[in-house]
Formats: sequence, C-alpha cells, structure tokens
Amino acid sequence: MPRSDWATATGRKGDVWLVDTRGYHKGGHVAEKDRLAYNAMWVSAACRHRTEYFTRPGTLHRPPDPKLAFAIGQGGGAGREPAGAGMQGG
Repeated sequence: MPRSDWATATGRKGDVWLVDTRGYHKGGHVAEKDRLAYNAMWVSAACRHRTEYFTRPGTLHRPPDPKLAFAIGQGGGAGREPAGAGMQGG
C-alpha cells in the first residue's frame, strides 16, 4: 500500500476509537507510558476454533486503577458498580 493511502489517528487520553481493522493494521509506537488497547471480535458460533480467540493470556497484570481493572475484567468484588452505572443516556 502506498504511504499516501496510510491513515494515522492520534487521540487524547481517554479517547476511544471504534475501527474496522479487517485490513492491514499496525499500531504506532508508544512514546510514553503504556497504551491500553481493547479489541473486540465477533465470531460465529459455527466457528470450530472459537475458544482460542477468547483465551486470556496468563501474563496480564492488574492495573493499579480499580476502574480500569474492572473495565478489563480484573476488578475485585467490593465497590463494583452495576452495569450501566455512571453512563450518560442519549
């Protein structure tokens, strides 16, 4: 792909990007700190290899921020908000 067809998206802290990455995708290099990336995937129930897509690696560390830990499924029991708590309606 020619460089003129490349797209670069840069966001501010807290921005969320929803993109279709079925084509070639390479995240840029992180200049400072860590980058938290959430990738969602929809897989047909007919897929014979479905379980390998949803296996979480054992090397994940729990982030120090409890809200971030909860958001990625590593939160504790106490202090959990019910689903949708704090979300703005539209």
